[in-house]
Amino acid sequence: MIRNIRYAFLCAIVLPLWPGIALAEGPENLQMLLKGDYRVTGEVICVQSATGFSGPPFWYPCSDWTPELGPGPGCFPPLQYEVTTIGVASFDGEGNARSTFNTLDVLDFSDHVHPDAFVPGIPGPFGFSGSEGECHFTYTVKPDRTFTMQQSHCSGTLKIGTPTPVPLYTGPGPEIQGFIAQGRQTLVTTIIEPAEQTITVGSDSLTRVCSETTHYYRVWPSSGTKPDGQLPAEADNLDPRPWW
Repeated sequence: MIRNIRYAFLCAIVLPLWPGIALAEGPENLQMLLKGDYRVTGEVICVQSATGFSGPPFWYPCSDWTPELGPGPGCFPPLQYEVTTIGVASFDGEGNARSTFNTLDVLDFSDHVHPDAFVPGIPGPFGFSGSEGECHFTYTVKPDRTFTMQQSHCSGTLKIGTPTPVPLYTGPGPEIQGFIAQGRQTLVTTIIEPAEQTITVGSDSLTRVCSETTHYYRVWPSSGTKPDGQLPAEADNLDPRPWW
């Protein structure tokens, strides 16, 4: 009898709370799994075109390029470059993020110069450029702890490879997919489906298609403290239970 009373008392407490337990998995709460600051390192490879790209599945770097006929008369040689990025990304726990970037770009001008200009033993002439600035994103976390990010825009300055700093702006990019690992301490993102993106350098507007892999390493909130020794009690109010 006493045991039954205890069981009934426990149910009277737990059952009214059950909807709240289910609510903890709702979209507005899942975004909280991404909250805090992360160090960012990334590798990006882009093909940039002054004349747009042909449609999928080939993505030739000219709008009038076909598999049968090759590039059309209005096709200019594309530029390929690799970008190394470092920075800090901040997630607000509500689906918004921003990140700073500092890049060094290795440019391949092989298609832009006469073959006689090549140096024997070197596959082609190369150059460097670099930029800094910040990007803004929205993100959505899924119940399986994967997430998607959508870039709204990036703005900054081209500071290496130009005599004077030049304004830099990129518009919306392709959807970025990622997953959360090691109890939110590490994130990995990549671009699965390519998409055209507009990039404006000074007064020149170009189109590019990129592939990207980026790693994020959480620096705050963490189990320790910030450099000033302070960690607000409410800063990391996420569910600490391991799920990986």
